[in-house]
Amino acid sequence: MALFSIDEVKKCAARELEKSKVHLENVYERLLTVPTNHVIVLGYHTPHPAVHESVFGRLIDFYLPRYAEVQAIIAEINATVHQAVADVASQGDNHLRIHFLSMEPWPAEEHQCLDTRHEPWVISWDFCIHPTEAGYRQFVDRLVSFVRADPAAAGFRPEWGS
Repeated sequence: MALFSIDEVKKCAARELEKSKVHLENVYERLLTVPTNHVIVLGYHTPHPAVHESVFGRLIDFYLPRYAEVQAIIAEINATVHQAVADVASQGDNHLRIHFLSMEPWPAEEHQCLDTRHEPWVISWDFCIHPTEAGYRQFVDRLVSFVRADPAAAGFRPEWGS
């Protein structure tokens, strides 16, 4: 039996994150006081803490307890960060210099923390949130793809590539 409903978890997270949103806005605004700065903010990935095991010859997925609550909290964090970016982007010409880059959607099988078939890319004992070196490489790959797909939107200047 769940201690709190998903809606209660979301409300609690949103309430706590409101202070963080103001802090993030201040950080982003300060970074943008330098006219040549561009800010790309990465959202959190949604952890996928599945364990794949073979039981009687059949592959079964097991999930960590409270996974739905962890997903709800991550969603609230991303919504807060995204809103902070949007609020700062709405000021002056900031929309040209600050961007929120979602880390979703990634297929769960690419980044599960307790998958017995693959090397995990997140630390498995912390709700599968903090990336390992492989996880950070995926983050960087996503960022590089973003810059390559739309260099101007990412604030990338051609001379940086040389």
